[in-house]
Amino acid sequence: MKKLFIILLSLFASVIVNAQAFVFSVLANKGQNQIQQGTAWTTLKAGTKIQKGNTIKIEAGGYIGLMHSSGKTIEIKTPGQYTVPQLESKLATQSAGFAQKYTQFALNSNGGSTKSYNQTGSVSRAVYKAETFTGDSITIIPSIPLTLALGIERDDLKDSMLIAITDFYGHPITSKNISDDHFTLDLSKYKFKTDILAVSATAQNSFEVSEVMPPVMIYIKNDAEAAKIKQEYDALVKELDLKNSLSHVTLASFFESYKMFDYATGHLKIASILSPDVEDYKNLMMEEIERNNLYKKGPVDKSKTKK
Repeated sequence: MKKLFIILLSLFASVIVNAQAFVFSVLANKGQNQIQQGTAWTTLKAGTKIQKGNTIKIEAGGYIGLMHSSGKTIEIKTPGQYTVPQLESKLATQSAGFAQKYTQFALNSNGGSTKSYNQTGSVSRAVYKAETFTGDSITIIPSIPLTLALGIERDDLKDSMLIAITDFYGHPITSKNISDDHFTLDLSKYKFKTDILAVSATAQNSFEVSEVMPPVMIYIKNDAEAAKIKQEYDALVKELDLKNSLSHVTLASFFESYKMFDYATGHLKIASILSPDVEDYKNLMMEEIERNNLYKKGPVDKSKTKK
């Protein structure tokens, strides 16, 4: 019995040592960056775990997005070699008490190598079709801005879209012109007579205005859970740098944990906008859509999605 206790104690100690050795996880990578484990250098990729004693090397023009085990995040863009203590010293001024709650969720969601998705569309051609990525309806908490990513198909003419928000009876609430594949809804200043709204889009194509996105229902969430989400969202935002792509990955994890998938997709879209040349962020958005079976008809090469 004593021998068994010693064996179990040794195994427990080993687990603790291994857990403590893990320091950073790579959430996004651009370029032929490397990690030194022991004496060998190997290529870094999304999902790589960085442990004590490791050194990473970033090439000219490279980028690495790291998430610390504490929930703090850091972007490395300057070429050179970095030890784990050097990376941790860059986190000293950050606080992550609330963000830590969603660190593991984000790490579990991004399990390693990301797939490539063929996303089509360009902002310099006329729109003839636009769709939301996440289904036929949208859920929004009016006090929290929502960024909607769109799948857009265009022809060879320049154009923009008019996004219109109406109430259940068709009365206009707000509208805006966009020439990109996303827009942000902030409904905090509006009062609604119903809990159901609609968003649609029209475009001036050639000589006529045509509907390029039929009305999509917007459901207003104003219950006790919405109040809780708002409270936690406000606390989380105080710990994050919203000019940092990784902060939006954390926010996406927060909203995904509440099954607020439109918000999760929106923050991953923002992450890809802030780092447009880092393909991993674009892939993270499509993986979130696929992981939660949200994909509807957006312009994605379906041959590369799970069967």
